[in-house]
Amino acid sequence: MLRRILVPLDGSRLGEQALPLAVEIASRLEAGLWLVRVSRAFELTSGPGSFVPSYVERVRELLGGEAHEYLGGLQARLARPGLAVRSVVLEGPVVAAIAGYACAQRIDLIVMATHGRAGLSRWVHHNVAEGVRGCADCPTLLVPCRTDRAAPAARPRAAQPPVR
Repeated sequence: MLRRILVPLDGSRLGEQALPLAVEIASRLEAGLWLVRVSRAFELTSGPGSFVPSYVERVRELLGGEAHEYLGGLQARLARPGLAVRSVVLEGPVVAAIAGYACAQRIDLIVMATHGRAGLSRWVHHNVAEGVRGCADCPTLLVPCRTDRAAPAARPRAAQPPVR
């Protein structure tokens, strides 16, 4: 039986599209819901081009605070009787942080949105959803995102001269 459901979030509306399904599953099964966000502090404070070491702690505080505020807002929005919602901010490489936390907390199911990236954008963003699915010790339910953008309107074709 599923008792612990984890929802990794990146702060985007696309990422939040996994929440309704995760909440529905958690509510029906009376499972706990864990909301996690990996702080961008790791990206900005490690490797080439990182900040001067004296600023590292300040950057971590600022970005960690923003992540806590974001998750706290979602936790308040999702609050309802019978639904236990927890939130945690992680640090480290995104895929490893999520998969490691899921293992440490004995998560039964990960529910996360895919951003539908392709080509260069997929390579640049390392396709986190696929990475978590491949690394996690528990099942991962990937929810395809829908963008709010309408399809571009078809342009009227220029009048063609009659063929003779």
